Amino acid sequence: MTQDNEPNGIRPNTPLGGDELVVPGWSAPAFDPAYVRATKTEFSGQSKGLPTVQGDISLTHVGNEMLTYWHGVRGSRAMPDSSQISPSGFRELLPYARYLSWEGAEDLRIRVFGSALSAALGHDLTGMNLLDLMVPEERDRELSTFRDLHAQPCGSVAVKRSHIAGGGVRELEVLHLPVAAISNSGDGNVGCGRILGSVMMRELPDRWDGMADSKKPMDLLELSFIDIGFGVPA
Repeated sequence: MTQDNEPNGIRPNTPLGGDELVVPGWSAPAFDPAYVRATKTEFSGQSKGLPTVQGDISLTHVGNEMLTYWHGVRGSRAMPDSSQISPSGFRELLPYARYLSWEGAEDLRIRVFGSALSAALGHDLTGMNLLDLMVPEERDRELSTFRDLHAQPCGSVAVKRSHIAGGGVRELEVLHLPVAAISNSGDGNVGCGRILGSVMMRELPDRWDGMADSKKPMDLLELSFIDIGFGVPA
């Protein structure tokens, strides 16, 4: 849903093509730089000792807050399980969140796709297999990275270049963190099954700069694994 007026004080931007675009009204606050920089979770303020730089990648505020939340719910465990992940605990990050579920060896289903992500892409990907949306060479690389998150408990953060419809590019931070799924067998065992993540622009524009060009795949610029106490893949 869009609206013609300038919502929440966010002014329209005129892209290269000359067409005036307005940020979708229902997700307008999520694109306000002041709102983004002030987002918090139930564990905000408990990030002391957590590095804000992973490899050569400096985390955005949203990425740092999501990582802090994840550490907060996992406690002393290698990773939290799905019963511990509650949207109410990171409500302000939900517009930028992705929650993925392994439904098969090559089926990574999107269970949550944030409103800001839907607005930026132009449609909601909830329910789709994330791997089906990738070109072959990207799919193989991403599949290997996703599997590593549980095989050797760790997180990952990538910098990707997204192309904007009508011209221009923006750099995105893509964060992923492993979550265990409680077995349905009733024996209390915990298996690998979920991934909590966030997607955030590294540089916040003052104005809405348009939807992503879905016909152009994102370019991977940098990838770093996040050591959570068990080392990282070679």
